[in-house]
Amino acid sequence: LYHYIFAPLLAKDRVERTYIDAGAHDYKAISNLYAFDVCLGFHGVCAEPRPETHESIRKYRHCELIDTCVSDRVETVEFVFHGGESGIVSTYTGKSENLHSSPHTNLTCQPLQPSL
Repeated sequence: LYHYIFAPLLAKDRVERTYIDAGAHDYKAISNLYAFDVCLGFHGVCAEPRPETHESIRKYRHCELIDTCVSDRVETVEFVFHGGESGIVSTYTGKSENLHSSPHTNLTCQPLQPSL
């Protein structure tokens, strides 16, 4: 970690650092990449399908927001919304009671490629 992140920053290395935050969730809470974005100046893409998070991500993060799910191709999927355990129904790995008691909707997933 030091070799790839902190050493170049200390050496004033101007190499651009990037990240992909798939399932960005909240702009800061339980975010693994918030510090890379805000504190270290990395450039990134945040993918988050839950509409209630979009405003805060746009306001407090510097990433390009993909406001739907991501996939290797454009495809419409059934999606379950349950906070940090949201996901595509066909591959859902959260608790089964969340799958059955939480709201569902159809989303059109997008590939990351156009954003990179």
